[in-house]
Amino acid sequence: IVDGRASERREAYGPRLVPNPEKDWIQVPGAHPGIVSHRLFEAAQSARSTRGGSETQRQGGLHKPSAWNGRRSRFLLSGLLVCARCGGRYQGCRRTKGKPRKDGSLVRTYYYGCGGYIRKGRAACRFGPVSQERLEQLVTETVLTYYERYQGPEGRRALSAIVVALVGTDSADLESAKQAATDRLQEITDAVSRLLDALTDGTRPFIEERLQTLDGERGQLEAKLRGLEELELSRADRLSLVEENHGFAHDLPGALHASSPEVRVRTMRRCVERIVVDREAGTIELRVKALPAGDLSDGRIETISRAL
Repeated sequence: IVDGRASERREAYGPRLVPNPEKDWIQVPGAHPGIVSHRLFEAAQSARSTRGGSETQRQGGLHKPSAWNGRRSRFLLSGLLVCARCGGRYQGCRRTKGKPRKDGSLVRTYYYGCGGYIRKGRAACRFGPVSQERLEQLVTETVLTYYERYQGPEGRRALSAIVVALVGTDSADLESAKQAATDRLQEITDAVSRLLDALTDGTRPFIEERLQTLDGERGQLEAKLRGLEELELSRADRLSLVEENHGFAHDLPGALHASSPEVRVRTMRRCVERIVVDREAGTIELRVKALPAGDLSDGRIETISRAL
């Protein structure tokens, strides 16, 4: 298949079946009804992508059950931070300062700094360190303040408006449209019965032509009814999306202050897409998801700037 058309495959050696390049795949979206809604499928894929592929990965390694890497990193914002100066990743790092304590333990401090500098030195960028405690506290406070708007009855109404804006409105006349289509289908059934009762050799050409027309209209109405039923399912999905996010906002303070680092990391990634750190200007820029629960590929992102 080349440019959507069947073509002779010349100079084909080896296996008889050769996969087409992806650019020549023929894809038919919505070719059959899904077992689950598209939104639920996307949400499941998003959740799956945040987990390790095995228990060993999820626990940080077979021989290091308490290792702090990936989602178990001691740095809450790992993977979310970007350096405004060079565009590289900001990453967590540890520095040892001064003399050991009286008990012999080292004085360690934790920072976020430009990964380019950490790996390659000044030739790549500047360190631009930011205290881990300060940055994580600032981001957490900003996220909690942003999602406060979704709490309580007013919050549910605000979420409804966002969901409608993102995934479209439901027809106010959905039920009446279904009833009109159902009534017309009944009229067609009655008309077909009358035409068959009146069928004679003399009326056959006219009646057959009329039956063909009615059959075509019946097919269109049945397709329309299926579409209206899908709209009803879509509306149910939207209501579910509102409730999901309303509950998420209610539980957010507890999740971001949870004792489990995995819960805190997972929750933060559902809220924040990216954080740009501009150490020279002394600011951060957060890209926050308008709907943190129930992933939407076309979801709205809002940008919030804060001083460090």
